[in-house]
Amino acid sequence: MKVIITEEQLNKFTTKIRQLIDNQGFIEASEMMGINKLKLAEMSNLPIKGDIRDSRFTDDNEIVASDLLSDLVKKDDKYKTCNLEYFIDGVLLWECRFKDEENYYYVGVDATPYWAGYEKTQVSITNIHIAPIDSPEDKEEYVINIYDEEFDCPKSFENVSEFVDWFENEYKPKTYNYIKTLLDRFKKEQL
Repeated sequence: MKVIITEEQLNKFTTKIRQLIDNQGFIEASEMMGINKLKLAEMSNLPIKGDIRDSRFTDDNEIVASDLLSDLVKKDDKYKTCNLEYFIDGVLLWECRFKDEENYYYVGVDATPYWAGYEKTQVSITNIHIAPIDSPEDKEEYVINIYDEEFDCPKSFENVSEFVDWFENEYKPKTYNYIKTLLDRFKKEQL
């Protein structure tokens, strides 16, 4: 069943949503309405601050990028050969699988936008598992945290559509390319 509403009705609804956010705060409004933060950001059409939620620097009624990452990853947790997982402590982990002529590689990577409140994404490989194609039982594990790269993140977004577009079309491809570059660097230096 389709429900058709007028532009005036939509504007009134958006105004009510924004008033709720102003009065209760973004997170509380999401909980009160029983909808995820990504959907509330979409319904409110408010700008998004490129940052993490920190009570010292953000107001309760502001929407910040870190508020939306969990819902965004739940919506689509894959990119090429990688699975993405967002943890409650604010870390966005990539688990990627690669293969060359000799080995299979399983690579764990921290790549959280706005990590530690900076307008950057730091891409850091935390572990690599290597298994030879001819003898996968002879796998090796390397626990590392020295292969860092980073790239800039926008200071703000006009709305959730712009944020999602950035996440899907800039953040994911750049992160994936950095991961491949870091793996190649690791192979040259360690193997």
